Parts: sequence; structure tokens; C-alpha cells
Amino acid sequence: MLAIATFNVFRVNSNKSISLDKLATELAENSMEAEEMGQVLNQVLSNNFGVNVLVKGDRFVEFESLQVNPRYLGTKIWVLPINNFIEKFYKKNKHLVMLIHAFPLEYRSIVYAPNFPISFKEKFNHRLLAMLSYYSCVLHSERVGSTEWLFRILNDPRVH
Repeated sequence: MLAIATFNVFRVNSNKSISLDKLATELAENSMEAEEMGQVLNQVLSNNFGVNVLVKGDRFVEFESLQVNPRYLGTKIWVLPINNFIEKFYKKNKHLVMLIHAFPLEYRSIVYAPNFPISFKEKFNHRLLAMLSYYSCVLHSERVGSTEWLFRILNDPRVH
């Protein structure tokens, strides 16, 4: 095994179009991270395409996590299979955009603590910037403003 990637797929099932603001609100009912993802999706689609609604059947995908076999850490041998999978499965099946939350999971419990130690803040920021840079390069994605999120356009949402 080279690597394991986890993806979440979201699809609009409503017979009516749904505004991106409403989608963000609905995602917020699931978790704080889902709400943030909805806001990022809104920003990406409205800023890049002037799109502010999704219609039935529109899909987007979240690149949730990646585990690379320790034997292959420091190599990019896993990159081609992951990118081929994204192209063949998600792009071919008309997913609009892939969102990536570049968050160092080893800091999850520390970052959300009420008294986040300053000693960890510098390490966290260094790790976060490294992840953003790396994912941007190997997953052909762009950073969303100054957030911890990246995006990769798979299909133009204006073409249905």
C-alpha cells in the first residue's frame, strides 16, 4: 500500500436550486468544520465563477485525509495514483470543485484548547504552511485567501 486517501462527496438533491449561503447554513448543522467548508465553497465558486447557487445534481468533493505509508514518506510516488483517481473519478463524473482542509491533525486537540500554548502556535503555523505549500503543489490546488483551505476546480460550474 502506498497511501490511503479519504474523500467525502456532497450532492445537491433538492429539486430547487440552493444558494451557497443556505448550503453553508445546512452544513453548519453537522459541525463547525462543515460550516467552514460551506463558507469556503461559497467563496471559491462566487469569486471564481460568479456562481451563487447550486442546482440538483451539482456535486463537490472534500479531500478529507491522506495517510502515506511511512516507507514512502518524503517521496512523491503516491502523487500520480491519487491525482489519476481524482481526474478519472471526480472530474469525469462532473464534480465541480475539490476542497482540501490542510490542517495538521496532530494539533487538533491542542489548537481548540481554551489556552492554546504559544510554544505550540509557532510549530502549528510552520506545519500548516508546509502542508498548504505541499498540497498546493502535488494536488494542483490553490489556497482560499488566508484560510487553512485549498481548492481545485474540476469542472466549470457555469456549464451544466
